[in-house]
Amino acid sequence: MDFDAIRNAIRNLSAEDRARLIAELGPELCRAAVQAPGFMERMMPQCEEMMRDPELQKLMRPMFQRMMERMMGGGKQNG
Repeated sequence: MDFDAIRNAIRNLSAEDRARLIAELGPELCRAAVQAPGFMERMMPQCEEMMRDPELQKLMRPMFQRMMERMMGGGKQNG
């Protein structure tokens, strides 16, 4: 598989198309990734780098807040 071609194709997508791709494939990719041996250790540097990005922090804060509310039973459930 040509990962460079896949990576470049994803980077060339619009933000809307990337969001759609994540919505459609994200759960499947995440499930496969966390089942792979050593995944969490390999991802920590990337996660830490993303969390230091002020723009990403601003975008992700509401999502994490909603996620925590749902986990704690305080948010409305979809479905």
